[in-house]
Amino acid sequence: SKGDRILTASEDKKARIWPLVAEERSPEEIATLVKEKVPGHLQEGRLIMAVAEVKKDKLPEIAETPKHTTENIINEVYVEDLGNDIKIEMVKIAGGTFVMGSPPDEKERGGDETQHTVTLSGFYISKYKVTEKLWKTVAALPRINKTLSVDPSDLKGDNLPVTNISWGDAMEFCARLSRLTGKEYRLPTESEWEYACRAGTKGAYPGNLDEMTWYTKNANNMPHPVGLKKPNAWGLYDINGNGWEWCLDWYGVYPKEPTTDPKGVPAGSGKVIRGGNWINATCRSADRAFYFPENTSLAGDIAFRLVLNLR
Repeated sequence: SKGDRILTASEDKKARIWPLVAEERSPEEIATLVKEKVPGHLQEGRLIMAVAEVKKDKLPEIAETPKHTTENIINEVYVEDLGNDIKIEMVKIAGGTFVMGSPPDEKERGGDETQHTVTLSGFYISKYKVTEKLWKTVAALPRINKTLSVDPSDLKGDNLPVTNISWGDAMEFCARLSRLTGKEYRLPTESEWEYACRAGTKGAYPGNLDEMTWYTKNANNMPHPVGLKKPNAWGLYDINGNGWEWCLDWYGVYPKEPTTDPKGVPAGSGKVIRGGNWINATCRSADRAFYFPENTSLAGDIAFRLVLNLR
């Protein structure tokens, strides 16, 4: 209870990352906060570890430049130029059918990953997570539905994924960007996210994690600039690890029957996050979690990427 970040595991002992900055609170206060902020089915999880203390007044500046390579990139890319050297690279993903979820024998599998067949229309998805530099540009635009912090992240760096944002913040970002460009930017649905993450693969991971992302074994408990690792087979960077990613859907039970362009359950208490962060050893393609849509108190490791419909 002295500022440590705390990790909990869900009932099936699978790691679910819910960082809790205790801020010198007593054990009783922490217990109350967990009861109020953490979904009920996760409150019974066990404490699995504590990671390095993070203090906002001692965070270093990071200014690395992403490496834009073309290795393994097979899809078309659309570039949205916002001026002032601010560009959004959107990768075209052809529609198709895939099996979403994980098989019963997959290691570290969660009970919410029932396999089912999904057919999707094509879409564009951003090559990188939204960076702090891009966030600042769009967050400075006139408000539509809510106010945005121009600099919400704990760790500072133009090319770091922006974090400490709620689902509602990400939706406001998409609305402002859409008004600026005249296009309909949005968050990916959960099925679009997994389809793009897998990039045609069927295993637990879309490739070698050490080569493709920042996670518990190589990240040193901190996020890293986007684009420094190898992309997946469809040219997407850091989609596993280096920050959870908000999805459009409410978290809910998967359907058992085949679906086409699903949007998730109609209502719920939490919005889906996917991908894993820099302290999560799992980072599997099928791994699921969720968080409250308008809360940022435990969102220090949640980022997002953009989707644009094909026309």
